[in-house]
Amino acid sequence: MNKNIGIVLLAIIIVNLVAWTVFLTGNNQQSSFPPNSNSQNSSPQSQGQVPSSNNQPPTNQNPSSFTTSISLTELGKHNKQSDCWVGFEGKAYDLTDWLPEHPGSASAIVPYCGKSTAFEKAFSDQHGNSQVNRLLRETTYKGALA
Repeated sequence: MNKNIGIVLLAIIIVNLVAWTVFLTGNNQQSSFPPNSNSQNSSPQSQGQVPSSNNQPPTNQNPSSFTTSISLTELGKHNKQSDCWVGFEGKAYDLTDWLPEHPGSASAIVPYCGKSTAFEKAFSDQHGNSQVNRLLRETTYKGALA
């Protein structure tokens, strides 16, 4: 009888240790992606980053007190794999450094470089809202679309 109680107590301890380990390490989908190191050592002025009025900028972005406006003409100039900006929800993002990391391959995104409406539609059709946080986290915010 004492042996059975010992086994049950050991099982309870193991289950609790596993649960606490998962809880303390934050084992969730967001932590499975590596952070974007491209903007960590750059100043907000050099990146043209701006805080969002209705959404907080991702934690890897450096908000600043000025507003940078990106015209659709300017966005359209960044239309190739080696220089890829897209518009999403009225904001411009640089995807260039993240393109090689895209699970669906860079070629799935390159046709939408330099575009806003077409990129948003393709992104929404492919991902719905499931990858919005990753998009914001893995890219560099350039400014509000004007």
